[in-house]
Amino acid sequence: MSPVDLQVWVLAASTGGIDAVAKFLSLVPCAQHVALVYVQHLVEQQHGHLLNIIRRKCDWPVAGVNYGSPIKGGQVVIPSADERFDIGEDGLIGVTDGEGWKLPYRPNIDDVSLQIGQYYGERAGIIIFTGMGNDGCRGSVEITNRGGRVWIQAPETCAAVSMPQAVLGRLTPDVLAGVEELAEKFNREISRGQRLAATGEKS
Repeated sequence: MSPVDLQVWVLAASTGGIDAVAKFLSLVPCAQHVALVYVQHLVEQQHGHLLNIIRRKCDWPVAGVNYGSPIKGGQVVIPSADERFDIGEDGLIGVTDGEGWKLPYRPNIDDVSLQIGQYYGERAGIIIFTGMGNDGCRGSVEITNRGGRVWIQAPETCAAVSMPQAVLGRLTPDVLAGVEELAEKFNREISRGQRLAATGEKS
């Protein structure tokens, strides 16, 4: 898959998010032209446990951040709570020297989605799942401003509503739905992307 065809989506979640994102991923088959960056608020000791949970729930390869390499299609990348990363002009993932995640959120959804939006532009997307706080607001606006897409889990289906409601207060999403409908629409979206990539058409 050429880097110019790669779609990169942030899956953003906090309270209640592991169940929601695991369900979403269980309904979405792996696609080589799509990379998923799952940003879940956690403490460092939970990172390995989260990797194992998500591996069991889906058919996507699941890994931590691979520093020195670009984001690759056909996988779920899960950042840890202790090491912030950036995306260089060459698309390679690097450690952000001397800077951790912006507190109080670790890892920080805004930090990640700002990087994704700035580098991938209209090929970027974010899905805001259940969670507390307002993390993801700035990043969602950035992705929208760069021509990317913002989808939000409908608050009435969330275990914690403040994170999706905070983003809804800043913008109108491209999709607002429960987890199963988000997965259904995402499958249609990535199928369309596969057809465009195969024919060389523009989206």
